[in-house]
Amino acid sequence: MLNVDQIQIKWTPDMPIYASEHFLRAVSDEFGWLGGIDNIGNLICILPYSIIKKGFIRFCRFRLETIVRHEDFSIEQEKYFLKIIYKLAEKQKD
Repeated sequence: MLNVDQIQIKWTPDMPIYASEHFLRAVSDEFGWLGGIDNIGNLICILPYSIIKKGFIRFCRFRLETIVRHEDFSIEQEKYFLKIIYKLAEKQKD
């Protein structure tokens, strides 16, 4: 299946502008990209995020859908990827 890890990306024009470091930095000082990595080590998908602070509340905002980087990425894999991200966010909450 997929592993999820914090990654760095080099934005290219074929990617959404909302995934660029320039955009994410304009929204928040805390931002990044989560990558879905297969068993071989290939980057299959990317999900950019930013941490938003409103008073004493802090939350993670995903600006767009999962960016697919591999043609064999299935709906089941995306659901699994998002479920792992949800579980990671729950752990961070505690």
